[in-house]
Formats: sequence, structure tokens, C-alpha cells
Amino acid sequence: MSAEPIWNRLRDVWIYPLRTSPLIVILIAATLTTAVSWIMFSTFFQICVVAYVYKFGNEVLLHTAHGNMEPPEFASRVDDDSGWNQIKLLVAFTLLFFIAFLLPFPISIVVALILLAGYPAATIQVALENDWLGALNPATWFTAMRLIGWPYLGVVLLSLAFFASRSYLQEAIDFLPGVLSVFLSSAIGFYFSIASFFMLGYLVYQNHEVLGFDSSPHAQSLPVLRAQQDPDQGLLDEAETLVQQGKIPEAVSMMGSHLKMRGGSRMFHTRYRKILQSTNDKARLLDHGQLWMSVLGVQNQWPDAMNVFVECQRIDPEFSPKDPEVWYEIARLLGPRSPDQALRLLLKYPTQFPKSKQMGRHSLLAARICAQEKMDNAGALRILETAIAQFPNDADYSDLVSLSDQLRARG
Repeated sequence: MSAEPIWNRLRDVWIYPLRTSPLIVILIAATLTTAVSWIMFSTFFQICVVAYVYKFGNEVLLHTAHGNMEPPEFASRVDDDSGWNQIKLLVAFTLLFFIAFLLPFPISIVVALILLAGYPAATIQVALENDWLGALNPATWFTAMRLIGWPYLGVVLLSLAFFASRSYLQEAIDFLPGVLSVFLSSAIGFYFSIASFFMLGYLVYQNHEVLGFDSSPHAQSLPVLRAQQDPDQGLLDEAETLVQQGKIPEAVSMMGSHLKMRGGSRMFHTRYRKILQSTNDKARLLDHGQLWMSVLGVQNQWPDAMNVFVECQRIDPEFSPKDPEVWYEIARLLGPRSPDQALRLLLKYPTQFPKSKQMGRHSLLAARICAQEKMDNAGALRILETAIAQFPNDADYSDLVSLSDQLRARG
């Protein structure tokens, strides 16, 4: 299929969300949004629904970028957290807009216009690479603008038109009864979201040559919007050549050896992991997970390290870090998100590191998670009593006793 300019394909953009799988996603999402709008914590559940739609949108963008003009059936080629990463990106851009308008008048307008122009490029970056922090780099946006040129500006203007149309339609149905108004307003919002993802995917497909993106179906491509030359760019290009030649084992071997001997850039680690995921190489994914968690820990990127841990535990529920510091920090971050998972990890610590001098620290964290996140004071007391009995000389012994006394006082 020839890649016509996007303005010649506007009809396809408009009808795309009305095709079977996008329409099903829109109807399910609108129904769920309506259903949860009347319960407590409805905002949280509505955000979860948006994440579900955005994950499908990422699949649409990736699917279209590879030249597939028919909608995907399932969101199977994107990471489970990709929808949440689009939400993080949206929140970040919203905050930047607010900050921009606190600046002096001429500067605020310039910054706001740059943010408006950069958002489509950032959305593409998240969909293709699932790296929302990297997508906040303005150099990425300017690279996209420079490589694509006027078609990119056209997409920016179309995105603004979509926003205006969506807002107008949502306001126009405000007079309808509550349930119907919520349902239709949600459906309209999701309709324009999916249409936008398709439009951005087509933009990548239309300009895949200048972007250096392999648009052939099922291709495993390098990042298409390079903000700057990666320190490992030569090796990344070499690995990509091997992958496109079908020599994936050779690419994996080369990249794995380099990481173990010399380490690598964040992009190199990410690319290596994506290749392993594409081949479902569980053993190497777990092995790399240990290395990558430690590297991220040294860089103080603990949330990313936690995500790697969660991903590895999906592969092997018995997976656990080999580094005590990584163990503690991941458990600390997991506590509010998944207290049961955090507690299982912490309670395994004594058997994994029987000679560790940090037993009290880990037991104290386990007790706090049990009491604060699970509201289980009795369980927290059992953890503390065991630790107090077993580690009387621990540096955190007094804190263990103090917390135990506090919990007993609460009854």
C-alpha cells in the first residue's frame, strides 16, 4: 500500500474507530466508565479504564506503523504497562503546561507551543519504546519535526482539531440524562483517542524511511526518534542488522556478552530485553533481570528496578534479587502497590541471606507493610516478635521493640 499524505486519508482516520475491534474496545470502556462513575473511588477506576484504552491505542499505533491498515484484534505486541505510561506522559505534559503559564508572557506562549508540537512525537515514542521519561526529552520532539517536516505540523494541527471537536461534542450532549450523558461523553473521548493513535501510527508508516523505522510486518526495530547518538549506537546497529537478517541468537549472544563484560547504555539494556521478550527466552530474561535491577539501583532508578522485578516474577514466581539492597528497595516500593508480594519477598530474606546484618531492617519494613497496607496488626506483631527473639543484637532492635509497643498500645 502506498503511503499517501495523511490529509488524503482523513476518511480512514474518521472511520477507523468504528471498525470491529476498536468499536468493541470503545463500547466496553464507555460501559465500564459509566458503571463505575456512581461508586466510591470512581476516578481511580476511570483512570484504569483509560489505561486499558491507551494500551489498545499503543497497539493500534504500532500495528499501523508496520503498514497494517486493518485494526489489530488484541493488544499483544505492547507491554502490559504501556497504557499507564501514556497516562504518565499526559500528566507530565499537563504539569509542564501549568508551569509554562507561570512564566513571563512571551516565554510562556513559546513554551506552550513547543509542548503542543512535541506531544505527538512523545506519544509515538512511548508507543514504540514504552519509555515515557525518555519521551519527555525535547530533543526527541525536534528530531521528529526535522525528519518528518510539514506532515508533522499537519498532524499537530489535526490533533488540535480533534481536541476541539471532542470538547464540542461532549459539551453538546450535556443536556442528556446522567447515565446516557456519561456513556456518550466517554465513548466520544475514546473514539477520538483511538483515531489519534491510528493517525500517529500512519504518520510513522508514511515517513518510515526518513525515521529509519522498519515498517515490514512483525519487524523488531530500533527506536525511531533518536534524541542523540547513543554511546552503544554502533553495537545497537550491529544487533539490529543481525535481527533483520533473522540471526536473533547471534544478536542475543553478542549483546549479552557485551553487557556482562562492559555494561551498556539504558537503550542497549532495553533493546536487549525486548529481543529476549520477542523470543520468550525466559532463562536469559531472568538472568538479565538480575543485572538490570542492580544497574538501575546504582542509578537510583528504583521504580524501574521494581518494574523489572515484577516482570521477572511473572516469568518465575520464585524469582528474587541477589543483591540485599535491591531486595529492600524493591520491597519498599512494592508495599503500597502489592503488599502481599512485598511481604512474601521480605519474609524470604532470612533464608536467602542467613548471615546478613540487615535482618531487623527487613523485618521492620515487613511489619510496617503488614500494619499499614494490610491493616493487620496481629500479623505485624508476629513478625516483630519473631525478629525480636531471633535478632537481639541487630542495629534496628530498638526500632523493632518500639513498633511492637506501639501496635500493642493500639490494641
